[in-house]
Amino acid sequence: MRSPAERGRRAGSGGTGVRDRVWRWASHLTVTVGLLCAVASQGWAMPLAEMFAFSFCAGFVAGGFLAGDGWSAAPRLIRISLSTGAVLTGAGGIVAVFGLAGAAWLLALLAISPAVRYCIQHRWLILGDAPTPSTGHVPVGTSSEVPPEPSLVRAPLTEDLETLDDAALCLAWRRSFLMLEGARNEHDRMALVVQRQRYLDELQRRSPAGIAAWLASGARASSNPMPFLGDDSREER
Repeated sequence: MRSPAERGRRAGSGGTGVRDRVWRWASHLTVTVGLLCAVASQGWAMPLAEMFAFSFCAGFVAGGFLAGDGWSAAPRLIRISLSTGAVLTGAGGIVAVFGLAGAAWLLALLAISPAVRYCIQHRWLILGDAPTPSTGHVPVGTSSEVPPEPSLVRAPLTEDLETLDDAALCLAWRRSFLMLEGARNEHDRMALVVQRQRYLDELQRRSPAGIAAWLASGARASSNPMPFLGDDSREER
């Protein structure tokens, strides 16, 4: 027999699941109606051109974040690109046909979306309250490419990346992969993803040619870019 607390948790998670399903159904219906409205008001050519342009821009941006995963990220990249193109084109069709009423409906859908609810629950929308990743012990041995060194896992993330030399920056990049693999909640995972992007940006700033060669070699999220940075590092010195 379940306790009242357990029944409350199950009821709460069930309610959240229903809300997510209703939102997903409503958003899919809205995008479909929006695409039909765009075709009815502008013909086929303009909506297709808009969808292609939006998909290309979304794919270009998402590709920068998923570059470390190599070709394994291709299906996810295609899905992000096409869905973004369809959503933005459909939103334009809704506003073009229904005007302010359509815009209000889109804002209402956005306000009740799971993404916005997650940000509110984790206080991401409060200025100055940036997510701070957990620096507790992370299980080691999660990747065959990264040696399970205790210091590699327990050391805190570095904020001032310019103070690190190339070797330390690459070590921080590999350490963050282990921390990401061992993250216990979505809040920590998102914070670590942001931090890993900062590492990549700093590596790209220091050695654009080396990072390009590393990515072209089929770099993985846990691989070490240090062997590709030697030439650029010597030139800078």
